[in-house]
Amino acid sequence: MRRQFSKIVLAAAFGLALAFTFSCSGDGGGGSDHGSIKKDKIEGFAQKGPFAQGTTVKVYELDANYEKTKNSFDGVITDSKGNFEIKIKNGKLASQYVILEVSGKYANEVSGSQTSAPITLNAVADVLNKNSVNINVLTHLEYSKVLKLAKSGTDFEKAKEETQREVFNALGISESGGKNSEDISLFGGSPSDSVLLAVSVLLQGNRSAEEVSSLLSTIGSEIKDNGILSSSVKAEVSDGLANMDMNKVRESILSLDPSAKIPSLEDIKNIVVKIDSATTLPSGGDKGNNIANYRTVKIGNHTWMAENLNYNVAGSRCYNDSIANCDIYGRLYNWATAMVVCPSGWHLPTDAEWATLINFVGDTTAVAKLKANSNLWLIKGTDEYGFSALPGGGYDYGNFLDIGTYGKWWTATELGSDSYAMLRPIYYSNKYVYQDSSLKTSLFSVRCVQNYTLPSSSSIVPSSSSIVPSDSSIVPSSSSIVPSDTSSVRSSSSVFIVVPSSESRGPGQIEGNVFTDPRDGNKYKFEVAPDGKVWMTENLNYSRGNTLGYCYGVDMDGANPHRDSTSCGNGYGRVYEWATATDNRSRAGLCPSGWRIPSTAEWSSILSIGAVARKMSIDFYIYPGHYNINPDWPPLGWVERDKNGFYWTSNASNYFVGFWEGNYCKTDNLCDSKIQDDAAALEYYSVRCIADDLACGTSKYNTVTQFCEDGKVYDRCGGKTYDPEDERCVDGLVTFQLIPTNSR
Repeated sequence: MRRQFSKIVLAAAFGLALAFTFSCSGDGGGGSDHGSIKKDKIEGFAQKGPFAQGTTVKVYELDANYEKTKNSFDGVITDSKGNFEIKIKNGKLASQYVILEVSGKYANEVSGSQTSAPITLNAVADVLNKNSVNINVLTHLEYSKVLKLAKSGTDFEKAKEETQREVFNALGISESGGKNSEDISLFGGSPSDSVLLAVSVLLQGNRSAEEVSSLLSTIGSEIKDNGILSSSVKAEVSDGLANMDMNKVRESILSLDPSAKIPSLEDIKNIVVKIDSATTLPSGGDKGNNIANYRTVKIGNHTWMAENLNYNVAGSRCYNDSIANCDIYGRLYNWATAMVVCPSGWHLPTDAEWATLINFVGDTTAVAKLKANSNLWLIKGTDEYGFSALPGGGYDYGNFLDIGTYGKWWTATELGSDSYAMLRPIYYSNKYVYQDSSLKTSLFSVRCVQNYTLPSSSSIVPSSSSIVPSDSSIVPSSSSIVPSDTSSVRSSSSVFIVVPSSESRGPGQIEGNVFTDPRDGNKYKFEVAPDGKVWMTENLNYSRGNTLGYCYGVDMDGANPHRDSTSCGNGYGRVYEWATATDNRSRAGLCPSGWRIPSTAEWSSILSIGAVARKMSIDFYIYPGHYNINPDWPPLGWVERDKNGFYWTSNASNYFVGFWEGNYCKTDNLCDSKIQDDAAALEYYSVRCIADDLACGTSKYNTVTQFCEDGKVYDRCGGKTYDPEDERCVDGLVTFQLIPTNSR
């Protein structure tokens, strides 16, 4: 890639100091873990009702394309509950993904008798970290769509989560107790196991095995196609209640397992009610604000609506006043209405909550991952998390604008005055979900997030006393004063660097040996280790809007323990639990884009074990103290600031690096440290970030001090990138290349 500049542009650019940004490419996912694995056996329960003893159960290994290999392994049902165990020949599978299949007669849990005809059920699962996989109606209903998504490039885990969510929603299952479908069994005794039993009884009803098989096939097909049930299938499922003798059902189930938790007729009726509410929607461009009418998705720790709100109230309009647009994109709302229109138990997200979402999915690829995989976009997204954002446009400048080009969503965050509030826009061609703002009288889309409780026990719920404006306030005046360049509208606290679009290298700014985190503006010094790795020499101080981490000395049980404090300054940073530091087990963790948490091996390369010559500058060694929860290492609470420092690694929650005052790292040219494996995940330790190493042609480079251009690695010039075809670096300044290109 070469960037072409005119002489005029080059001459103008010569006098400017542009702050360029850098980016890194993420893990591609979707099958990168397909290497062979060791596996001696796979066991579980095969149950519609329980399949008959002696019934064959098969395991098919899958290749890198999720296709069956020539290898399969057989086992049989060994008891009346459907228990099986399958030995894996040679103790090895081609990948961590397998298909399980059972075909045979089963014990009808409604009639108590064995069926006269066979039925086939399937499951598809990741067995890398487990040996137990159950086969049931839930695994069967998700089976086809999981494979469809995985084969199209969706990460297997994401495909599983999305499809299971759709199956659960379609069948009125409100929650699974944290279990995957293959972890649930008819007689497990947990609430989720009891729900499976109730669903299985409902689908059985007074049907024959052939009729059950046909119904499962129809439901599975509709799940695969669009994730919801048609009214005809919903009615057919409800027919399972007809003439059901619950006393007979009770006798039948207890004959299979005397300790089973029997669903009541009321339990089964409740499931039917939930199925009705999940699939029967108000007509005429209005879904109301009952959350049961909307798809939802859990991303990170928060549950979001997976479609735009479409609730017809004063203060809202359809794009071009067309109900057809409301049916596709939802309604557009002014800000005051958006603040009060979410369903009960949900609220309009703050800008910080949007930032949490974006950071979780990866800020450098957030647009692609959050956009729906739909031709409604000029450039389709991958929709990896099921957020399914659509380009619904907006109403601004007195006109409806840009449907098909962008979607903009209100946040609950006001901006500097009573007139403006912040937005989060997704443009069809961007990589990043930037901050933006608009007059509160403008109309944009709404996504709601489920209420949750912060560690300080204060709920984030918008005020219920807000007043929905009258119709007269929903249309902005044509004389409204709006900045002419809407792409440059940012809140005063925004730290995204505005660069020419052809030069965009992602958020982040480097000046000399200082990196600015675009998420909050915090600055971190960094230095290059002898092995070429780039390390921050200050501890991470990222709070995600004062919701994460703790500054030394704060009251952990007090109000807002995540608040800012001067004790987080001077490079000390915050302390975090391991799950928080790693952002739920991501190697990058809470580090900014382009940085990650170092491994034990990377720590070892600069510290070594035993007294050795110090490999980093004195400033690298910081003793921030920590918060002790282990009674075996008294005292409890905040301890030993300026005497020790404990740092998380990316390896596992039990590995950490420790500096102690006695190591002389600060006072002597010798330094030693300890890498230990006896930490607890709930300890509170510091985080130090290291720059990513990326591939460039046949070489590696770090994104902080170097950049890649046309497969070659170049050093940054005073922290900036430049075009090596037309420019050169002289004493840290970018100048024009004086040697003609054709003479090189």
